[in-house]
Amino acid sequence: MPSIRRLTTACLLGALLAVGVGAHAAEARRIEWDELMPDDWDPFAALDGVFDAATPEQLMDGSADAELLLARYRAAVANALVVGALDGERVQIPGFVVPLDFSGTAINEFLLVPYYGACIHTPPPPSNQVVYVKLDEAYALEDTFEPVWVTGTLRTESVLNEVGDAGYVMHGGEVAPYED
Repeated sequence: MPSIRRLTTACLLGALLAVGVGAHAAEARRIEWDELMPDDWDPFAALDGVFDAATPEQLMDGSADAELLLARYRAAVANALVVGALDGERVQIPGFVVPLDFSGTAINEFLLVPYYGACIHTPPPPSNQVVYVKLDEAYALEDTFEPVWVTGTLRTESVLNEVGDAGYVMHGGEVAPYED
């Protein structure tokens, strides 16, 4: 007859394995980029009325008024509201990679964005449309023009970067080529 100690150890080990397997096997919920924005958030609210009295000359590239307008927009999108209910949720989201830390085609750190060229062109998308991803293992990115699926636990944390500000973070995520 097994001892109480062995029986207790076996039960604890079984419970830990069940929890570990269950957590690891948890299905990720597929989400779309719109789900990262609160329903009532308007990225252009900070610009209300700015164009009403502006003349085309005031909005010419490099003009003081154009620079002020761009600064107001950048401040608004850098502090875009996120969806708090997504914090800690395991998700899968498609997007494009903007490499931050890479060696050849192997990437370790990147921004995931909803469309190709985001963050490289001015102005960048709102921070609630950018996910900072830090991988445990490098991913061999074949082509930055091709979308990918990223799966992992989403966190509502800000990451400020000269390429673009992120309102969400995913550490240790998994990357796979996009397939519909």
